[in-house]
Amino acid sequence: MIANEVFFHVVRITGILLSRFLFLLLYYIIRYRRRVVRINLQKAFSSPHLTDIEKKFYLNLSEMPFEILLALIMPAKNLNKLVRFNNFQVILESAKKSNCFVFGLIGHFMNWELIGIALPFLIKDVAIPASLYRKQSIIFVNRIIELIRERTGALLIPEQHLYRNLLKLKENKGKKYFVCVVGDQTPLLTQKHIWTDFLGIETPFYSWWVKIVKREDAPVFYGSIKKEKFARYSVNIEIISEEPASETEESLLKKYVNFLERDIKKTPELWLWSHRRWKRIPDFYKT
Repeated sequence: MIANEVFFHVVRITGILLSRFLFLLLYYIIRYRRRVVRINLQKAFSSPHLTDIEKKFYLNLSEMPFEILLALIMPAKNLNKLVRFNNFQVILESAKKSNCFVFGLIGHFMNWELIGIALPFLIKDVAIPASLYRKQSIIFVNRIIELIRERTGALLIPEQHLYRNLLKLKENKGKKYFVCVVGDQTPLLTQKHIWTDFLGIETPFYSWWVKIVKREDAPVFYGSIKKEKFARYSVNIEIISEEPASETEESLLKKYVNFLERDIKKTPELWLWSHRRWKRIPDFYKT
């Protein structure tokens, strides 16, 4: 027991030190996507402190891989040391009552992958954990994602033909699924989406999860992520809708976006600014 505690702290301290080196490399030497990050921040905020947010973002980004490594090598029973879930009981109760699906939505808040590692161990006794998978162009990244899924036992759902693949799960009579969705990814051009105001900018969001929760009347929740320190997070569970069939697709999406905006404004340094979230323009501007 003592040896495990010592090992955990040694790995944690090593991860912190290595992350500081990675920060210097990414921010000052490679200048990884510095222009993209600054443009995104300028679009979202009119703040004189963008450089402070930018540096804190890169520091959090640099800590991510070492936090994931720590989660992958430590015993599953100790994962609650890394992530604490508040109000998770509402999800467990909904899963017990559900006919098939319960949905949990988060944003690209660091460290969303760490949340994805810890969460299945809480839900697996009442529902099968499942998550969306978009294949990456870098083989190494794909392998890391596969290792994470193998570690948690989560069901991996390919993004291609996603709607059809999810509905196929209903054929497994008596089984229930908790579907975790990172809902702020940019939809592909071929994917159905809904435009809405996000941080003052017209932005496309996936519509597939909205359609499924309405069709199946599946309860849907939001996880608000808070970082306390390196490899220490808390997630507060909030209700988006427990009866989505009675709501419009737009209202369901807007509830999610409102939660997302609130958290970004509160802790902007935790959101993933390095992806080109506003690279598309609304359909009605297209020629």
